[in-house]
Amino acid sequence: MPQDPLGTLRLLHGSCKPECLAKGCGRGNCTLRLPPRATVSVDCDRCRAFRTRKKRPDFVVLHAGDAAQLTRWFVVEMKQGDVTDRRRVVEQLQEGATTVEQHASFRIPGAPGDIVPLLLYGGRIHAADVQVLRRQKLVRFRGRALPVQVRRCGTRLIDLA
Repeated sequence: MPQDPLGTLRLLHGSCKPECLAKGCGRGNCTLRLPPRATVSVDCDRCRAFRTRKKRPDFVVLHAGDAAQLTRWFVVEMKQGDVTDRRRVVEQLQEGATTVEQHASFRIPGAPGDIVPLLLYGGRIHAADVQVLRRQKLVRFRGRALPVQVRRCGTRLIDLA
């Protein structure tokens, strides 16, 4: 693991215009509560890596855990209201995972091999949709299929790490 994966990510995204590094992680009333240190949040709507992508997540977050094996990526899609189209959510999360895996601006020597696809919602979501997202491994990253974490807006990242 590099000495400072967060610093490397900041350096790789320093040329984004407008600035894509976000101070937090939120859209409207929906937020992912980040710890005061140990995270870098990339706003995918402003990031050049996602500029040509129609389906993109809201944020990509790198969290540096206390140990190298706890450092991981989070691909975050936020829905302030009801979640009505789970397929679109999966497409957005997949696009984020693919971009982290393939785009030069996310290539960090010794980068974490783990990614957490995360849906945050503020309204309602059908129980069957939650089960499908959590049980079926719908998002692929580095040859592995992963389930989607489904949580309410306002979740603390530390509770997921």
